[in-house]
Amino acid sequence: MENHTQVSSTIYHKARMKLESVPNWEDDDVPCREEEGDNLYTELLDCLTSRSSRSIYIHGMPGCGKSLTMSAVLKKLSTNPDLGRWEYFEINAMQLAKSSDIYLTFLELLQQRNIRIKVDGNRTKPIVAQNSLRNYFARDQSKSPMILLHIEELDKLAKSVELLYDLFDWTTGGKANLIIVGISNDLSLVEKLFPKKVYIYISSLLMH
Repeated sequence: MENHTQVSSTIYHKARMKLESVPNWEDDDVPCREEEGDNLYTELLDCLTSRSSRSIYIHGMPGCGKSLTMSAVLKKLSTNPDLGRWEYFEINAMQLAKSSDIYLTFLELLQQRNIRIKVDGNRTKPIVAQNSLRNYFARDQSKSPMILLHIEELDKLAKSVELLYDLFDWTTGGKANLIIVGISNDLSLVEKLFPKKVYIYISSLLMH
């Protein structure tokens, strides 16, 4: 009888082979990831329609289709005529000079979409951007568009537990209108960094 590790490895290699065999893949579903894609789509759709804030953590081995699945789900959401206005932003943590630059990058992206955020102080300093964003999402944003922030290579931010905690904590505000989706190759990043009382507020999607 195959054990769990063997089965997971088999699924992983089958998915990898299929993905590599279709480099120009443009379908609505990622090969061998239909179930995970459906689960992610359902969760994001629920957040967007109910205007609920949430943190979602997608983790799995490199090359198993995490980012492709996210892209497929975004494509389906973008063509859903029943959704109200929502804004999508993507930040690749690998491209940040330092972890705290995520605050500056996110603030700049929001302002480029004419989302008004009050900034008190030098807007080139990460701490100023951090405080401005925290204050914004702490207030009632129920009349503002839903914001979906997709962070690639989330594990690159792991050196700063406080930073990760801060980001995920923004979504615990009842009317923040913020969804954060973090994608990581570390299979247990959030569980290792956060206490259980915090982790229970984060949805986790594991891809074997």
